[in-house]
Amino acid sequence: MLDGIDERLQAQAEYAIEQLSRVVDGRDQYRHRSTDGVLQLTGPQIDMLLARRGDAVRHLTGLCTAFKAVSQTATAPAPAVSRVPARRPTGR
Repeated sequence: MLDGIDERLQAQAEYAIEQLSRVVDGRDQYRHRSTDGVLQLTGPQIDMLLARRGDAVRHLTGLCTAFKAVSQTATAPAPAVSRVPARRPTGR
């Protein structure tokens, strides 16, 4: 799940970087006086993917914490059994 989110996030970020780099480098002459909404399109998608990745990381961290707690409990040694015989009632 996290891998798919990271791949999509990376692709969207690379697309936005590529498009904005064209503006910085002066290679966007065809866009003068118009916009194709690069930031309007990619901004919300990147925000959504960042939020999903954050949720997935928190979920994974919780699972790891729970697993660690369970595995430590499972590997703890069992309490020692007393070998002292039980006392018998004296019958008085």
